[in-house]
Amino acid sequence: MNFVSKVRFIGLCLVLLYTVMLVAWFYESLTLGVLIPNVYLVLAAMLWVGAVGLMLGREWGRRITLWGSVAALIQLVLEVVLISHRVDFWTILLAVFWLYVIGFCRIEMSRKFFQQGMSLPSWRILIVSQDAQFQHVLVKKFYQYGVFLKVVKSPEAVKALIKKKKFDLIIIEEKLSPLSGQELCIQIKEDGSISDIPVVILGDEDAKERQLTALEAGAVLYSPKSRDLDQLYQEIKTIL
Repeated sequence: MNFVSKVRFIGLCLVLLYTVMLVAWFYESLTLGVLIPNVYLVLAAMLWVGAVGLMLGREWGRRITLWGSVAALIQLVLEVVLISHRVDFWTILLAVFWLYVIGFCRIEMSRKFFQQGMSLPSWRILIVSQDAQFQHVLVKKFYQYGVFLKVVKSPEAVKALIKKKKFDLIIIEEKLSPLSGQELCIQIKEDGSISDIPVVILGDEDAKERQLTALEAGAVLYSPKSRDLDQLYQEIKTIL
């Protein structure tokens, strides 16, 4: 599940939860004649509106959900301390749920996502690399931008995978075994069924001869692995 799908799923779950809470409170008020405290109504309505905004990918939805969840958590703690004086399984589960929502709304990825109005790209990028550490760093960074990355270690498996699944771009590490990055790029460009997919080659050196070799092999971009990944993302964004 990519970040966009996760946001929509969480927003939908919150809308359903708060709808049930509102209906339950109104039902209790009508059937038992219990006056619902205004704080509950305000909090539930606030959370419901925030959840709708969250599902739509709006920054105001993130902010309302964040502060509404903080208020709900405080209310839960006060209720335990001042009224019930006990903690059961459902109380713990609800507290964990509020903490998760608060954490989700506070992370940098969420702020970037909602500030851009749910406009993060939904690209599918294949990365061919045998450097486990670099794979981890690259996947983590691009995930922040909502980009799906599929990692493959074996150069021989790339062509078959590309023909089965659609990818918008391929990132190839220069130093591979048994095929080099340039050799793999040439093979991709020689296959008419997949030759239209842009290829980016990442190497250890920032030398002009390396760039020329990569471009001659059919790559649209050669970039050193040491380059800032935010800059690499911006260049890929320009390509796509």
